[in-house]
Amino acid sequence: MYNFTQIQEDKSKHYLELDSVELGIIDYLNKNFDDVVVIINSSNAIEMGWLKDYENVNSVLFVPVRVKSAFNRCRKL
Repeated sequence: MYNFTQIQEDKSKHYLELDSVELGIIDYLNKNFDDVVVIINSSNAIEMGWLKDYENVNSVLFVPVRVKSAFNRCRKL
């Protein structure tokens, strides 16, 4: 990500990893809520090793970008 960020810690990460802003949001949710569901709106593979660091993230849903109605259906879960 070195070409796309001004944040020093993110410059050594590859595009499959979450950046520091995304991890900050997940950290906030993990600290303030007991049951966190993460919705990943992407059709690309991503590195999921960060999940082990957040005990309150109990579910992860992968919703591909190209499926327009899938995200709307997630609201009904």
